[in-house]
Amino acid sequence: MRTSIDHVMTITADLAKAAIAVCKLGVFCTAESQLLSCSSVNRTIVFQNDYWELLTFLESTPANAPLRHSAKLRSGINGICAHRHDLDDTILRARAAGLPMSEPISLGRKIILDGVDRELSFRVSHCLGLPDALLMFYCQHRLEISCGAKNGSRTQTERWA
Repeated sequence: MRTSIDHVMTITADLAKAAIAVCKLGVFCTAESQLLSCSSVNRTIVFQNDYWELLTFLESTPANAPLRHSAKLRSGINGICAHRHDLDDTILRARAAGLPMSEPISLGRKIILDGVDRELSFRVSHCLGLPDALLMFYCQHRLEISCGAKNGSRTQTERWA
């Protein structure tokens, strides 16, 4: 099952401090954005075609349990998210190959894109039981955002990707 990396994730106890340190490197870092159904806040470091997510939790919920578990056991890069066009098919194939996968979770967060308030919606499924609490998860986006390096510009397309 070949796929592409959507983004990498680092879970941090101090989102503000982590974002300040990263922004000093001269990269574009978004404002804070709350993940509506995961009780977390993130900032993303935007690269040419992908991004690095810094994440912290507001409270413990079942939706963020795999992420919190990983954060307790490892530091640095906590997770790798692979982009999938058909999450349900991906889950079926992974399970058929003997990989334990979580049920898909629908998530969303508010973003401001070109001055317009939008909601970014996506579904994720975690591969459970990987060594060293590494998070490998698959993501299917509803609103795909193409990030550009020039002045943090972005373009958008609506679709289930």
